[in-house]
Amino acid sequence: MKCPYCQSDVDTNAKFCQGCGADISNVHPVVEQPVVETPVVEQPIINNSNNTTNNQPRRKKTATASTLILIIIIAICIFGYKMLNKDNSSSGNDGEKTNNTEKQDNNNNIKEDSEAFILYVEDVFTITGRGTVVTGRVYRGSIKLYDKVQLIRIDGTVIDTEVTGIEKFRSQEEEAVKGDNVGLLLKDVERTQVERGDTVVLPNSIKTSKTYEVELQIREDANSDGLLSDKNNQQISLSDITYDVESIKLSTSSVKPGDTVKATITLEDTTAFVEGSDFRFRENNRVVAEGTIIKKK
Repeated sequence: MKCPYCQSDVDTNAKFCQGCGADISNVHPVVEQPVVETPVVEQPIINNSNNTTNNQPRRKKTATASTLILIIIIAICIFGYKMLNKDNSSSGNDGEKTNNTEKQDNNNNIKEDSEAFILYVEDVFTITGRGTVVTGRVYRGSIKLYDKVQLIRIDGTVIDTEVTGIEKFRSQEEEAVKGDNVGLLLKDVERTQVERGDTVVLPNSIKTSKTYEVELQIREDANSDGLLSDKNNQQISLSDITYDVESIKLSTSSVKPGDTVKATITLEDTTAFVEGSDFRFRENNRVVAEGTIIKKK
């Protein structure tokens, strides 16, 4: 305990303070109370969900994300709709046009131009890196660089294309006219799509056919035995190109060398011959008559 007078430490049972000598017998020892620490209570953090000021950035982000998702959905719907229409359009055109090729079934809608360009294909080859070239003599009319043309195939199909090159005697030209032997570079045409006997013309300028009314002048040196009979191997040659004859019907029951006779000739292939065209008629690889196209059927 401590002395109440001098605050010196003294023995609990002592009667006098050893420091100041004071009588401390009647002094009761002071019991020190333990110090009780007051617990510190942490204040709870209040999340004020109703605070519109703190939530405003979050709401802006949510609105922006929703708008973006909506735009993406609309874009996908529009793209799908366009693709569906494209597929329907493509399927609807199947059979009408494939790889820029279509059947020549609009002869009745063609108004022939008697001066329009015609070239009968004699040969075809490929120039690496440029495309397909057809060669032949310009039978009628003229053609210029980058003119639109049609390739009429002997199977009756038509390919729309464009002349992207004209070569004459190894010289690049801007134009070719009647009588010129030229090579024409055709745009987007494969080598396998062309063969000897095909025809290059201006678009919708000539009707095609397999059957023609003709006039034949029988040569004097023709063999009269079985002359102009279907049993013979028959062909006609026009512009140095030979076409096989399927049948021939004469206007008379019999012919002999030197006669002039009219006939109807049906070819095995589709051609674009014009009225007034001259040709040679062959039987068994021998010329037996000179002919002229009178009319196509």
